[in-house]
Amino acid sequence: MIEEMKNYIRERIKDPDYFDKRSFRTIRKGDHLIIVGCPKGKWKKGRCDVGMELQSILHPKNEKNPCKFKLAIKKYKEFNFKDIKGASEIDINELKDDAVLVFIGYVDYLAYISDKEGEEITYEHEFGEESGQKPLLFTNPEGNLLIIYGGKFKVKDWIYD
Repeated sequence: MIEEMKNYIRERIKDPDYFDKRSFRTIRKGDHLIIVGCPKGKWKKGRCDVGMELQSILHPKNEKNPCKFKLAIKKYKEFNFKDIKGASEIDINELKDDAVLVFIGYVDYLAYISDKEGEEITYEHEFGEESGQKPLLFTNPEGNLLIIYGGKFKVKDWIYD
């Protein structure tokens, strides 16, 4: 859901009622504000037992690239067959400042083929097994790039959670 505010456009990813009201935190990423919270029943002694989740993104009204943002909204509708709920222009340190991403969903597991042991083997990795935090999946407005971001995984000789 998109909501216009005085200085921001709020992009709601999850209903605020899903979260414990005491847990909301705001993270500043460039000109954007990222709102995270802890699911109800998981906030104990001022901490979240399962990891904070994305609730909203507040986009400044002076978006640097409104054309890409509109293209991202279109891509979201194409992919999800419904009105926008997750197209994002968000600052991620590893991306250019004007990168526009479309939120696709959460990554449950990853399967890929690699010949790292001398033969082609399919490897599967489940995210959130240990940490309870699943990474987010984004694409670009053109739909030709997938980005897995967040969660608690590490890539070394294996993908660890």
